[in-house]
Amino acid sequence: MTKKSIIPIIIAVIVIAAAGGAGAFFALRSGSTTEASASSESEKDTSTSPSAVYEELPATISYNGKTYTKNRDISTILFLGVDTEEKAEIDGSDIGYMGCADTDIIFILNKAEKTIQILELPRDTMVGVDVYNSDHEIVFTKLAQLALQYSSSDSASRSCRLMKNKISELLYNIQIDDYLSMTMNGIVAAVDAMGGITLTFDQDFSDVNEAYTEGATVTLNGTEVEAFVRHRSHTSSDASVGRMNQQSWFIRQLFSQIAAGKVGITTLYNAAADYIETDLYVDDLKTFADYELLSEKYTIPGEYKAGDEYSEFYADDDGIYDMVINLFYIPTEE
Repeated sequence: MTKKSIIPIIIAVIVIAAAGGAGAFFALRSGSTTEASASSESEKDTSTSPSAVYEELPATISYNGKTYTKNRDISTILFLGVDTEEKAEIDGSDIGYMGCADTDIIFILNKAEKTIQILELPRDTMVGVDVYNSDHEIVFTKLAQLALQYSSSDSASRSCRLMKNKISELLYNIQIDDYLSMTMNGIVAAVDAMGGITLTFDQDFSDVNEAYTEGATVTLNGTEVEAFVRHRSHTSSDASVGRMNQQSWFIRQLFSQIAAGKVGITTLYNAAADYIETDLYVDDLKTFADYELLSEKYTIPGEYKAGDEYSEFYADDDGIYDMVINLFYIPTEE
């Protein structure tokens, strides 16, 4: 799979979705402490997950007295922003050296309406993280933050697939078609290649930088963009919410500048391509270049709680079910 095959408009989006570091990859040590016998991926133990692992929802379902049919015009792309400098530990033990998927966004593309809907997943969502040895066997599954699932691998492509499968499980096994990840070096390189990006803040982000007040116009370089999309307060258990809002706002600003011809797509694409891992080809996405990014965004429902060391987000299974019906199904005409 060649990274050069990605359509430039998608590169522009992932510049903002990313939140990670450079790309040296290391094998997971096979000597990890086990909590269960090693098993294949198809036989994984999910008993420590806070949510059940569901069978894929059928094409037609009844819900709240109505009949719904799966929307066949929908396709999905998972975007991951990877921080390879972040330690990945469970119970004080390293589970891998790939880093963490700090930004997790699903882009829901409607081919009939030519729209893109954003669905965000907090990186602190508590799931049954599967930890593998160097033979790709599961040695244990442990309740931990979703972002950690990326680390238990020996390649970027495998890490992306593990995240894709884990997020699909969380969403009642809704199909996630493709993935695209990017490290933080890609953000810096792309924005610097553009000569920076000028933004007018229509809301207050002074908690990130005192200059980012509502109404201020500021030109950010790559390092400053990196700091903006990564910033989160460590003073509250739901600090990741603020960071997701920053990232979503920035995505919309970038889309606006692309539409107005203010951002050089080719320059952006060429600068970022070496920092991307994907299973997409240009033919997969060429028809999506003119899609409209919808203003409303979704986040999986649930609540934050203070963990022993880090924030923990516990998803609401019933709320997720309702959201999946809303986003991926359409009512059947009676």
